[in-house]
Amino acid sequence: MFYLTFTDLTVSAVISDQLSTIKAGAALKIDKDTTAAAEAIYKLNGGDLKLAAGIATKLDNGHAVRGTSLFLFTSLFVLPYGQCD
Repeated sequence: MFYLTFTDLTVSAVISDQLSTIKAGAALKIDKDTTAAAEAIYKLNGGDLKLAAGIATKLDNGHAVRGTSLFLFTSLFVLPYGQCD
């Protein structure tokens, strides 16, 4: 597992499932009350990619607000350069 922290940014990467899954993520502290995060999970065998992103903040009245999105791409493939004619 790879884990690195800067002042306001944390990034990580993991290879799992017998080297068939790559997971990478990042979290960014935007200000004292707001944090944004994203994660990508890629399955090498099936070509599936999941992307998730979210943001959380604390309002002036003390309430917490969170929002997330999830995207799923299946059977991704990349053509070699020059094969896109």
